[in-house]
Amino acid sequence: MVAELVRTQPNHNVLVFDGSGSFFDLGKGHIIEKKGLIRALLFCLANRGRYDVFHLHMAPAVYFANLLGRKAVMQIHSYYNARWENPVNRVLLWMACRRSKATIAVNAAAARSIRHYFGNVPRLHALTNFCVDLKTGAPEPGPRMSGRARLLMVASLARPKRQDIAIQALARLPDDYDLVLAGTGEDEDQLRRLAEELGLLERVSFAGAVKDVARLYQAADMCLLLSDWEGFGLVVIEAAQFGVPTIVNNIEGLRQSCPDPRFIASELAPEAVARKITEVASLKKQMDMTGVLESYWKQHSVDAYVARLETIYRSDARICSSSE
Repeated sequence: MVAELVRTQPNHNVLVFDGSGSFFDLGKGHIIEKKGLIRALLFCLANRGRYDVFHLHMAPAVYFANLLGRKAVMQIHSYYNARWENPVNRVLLWMACRRSKATIAVNAAAARSIRHYFGNVPRLHALTNFCVDLKTGAPEPGPRMSGRARLLMVASLARPKRQDIAIQALARLPDDYDLVLAGTGEDEDQLRRLAEELGLLERVSFAGAVKDVARLYQAADMCLLLSDWEGFGLVVIEAAQFGVPTIVNNIEGLRQSCPDPRFIASELAPEAVARKITEVASLKKQMDMTGVLESYWKQHSVDAYVARLETIYRSDARICSSSE
């Protein structure tokens, strides 16, 4: 998200202080590297006059916002965080929401949750993430495997993403269904063992880290996003560009990003997911979803997002309505 903003908005710089740099090639002119939280905080304080807005992401944002005050825009990417249960963190975030120029929630559900935990937060905005155009300039899709249905899951291979449910659901589907898992993570070996135990190694492909994800969406018949929790299901929007429906877990963050309630699994269980895959496959045979899905992703374009973000950057008084 940050990388694409920098590519389209050259007036943004990125401060990297946690890790060894960015996965994305943003160019040396856009990345400022500081080692550790303290050096990053000192840089921001020393450069308050250089920038109009400090757009803050992830957990350390609370410290920056409390020090930077009305120069800070703090973005919250989920509707729940275990840190909010800690009294000290709760007070710090309560203060940060009131000191900053604005607080951005990833969707209306997250905005409601923030109000629940921290009261009537002033200058609170609900702004869903954008989706970049992956389809334009993508190579033409190659020949498809005749007679086979390809399921795709794009997510880190970690327990909260629930690839284990996807693999177990595959075991309950006909043999002409395959599953592609794009991503890397600590659970890869465990997932491979699960596929082997279920006799599915020939039907489950581990694609690893894929930068050109467009080719996978082009080859997919259906996507899965079964996370235990998710602030916003960006994969749903990405897949929609290619006319590919995404079956999601029945949680608030994913319901918010799902274009059709018929794509929501009734529960996070292999049987329910397999049943929903069969239902959506049947639905695809009955109707062409391409136009509806493509128009849905256009509602989340970079241009629409940037226009709204610019309004937030320039605003200092507006309060988010409950309907946003």
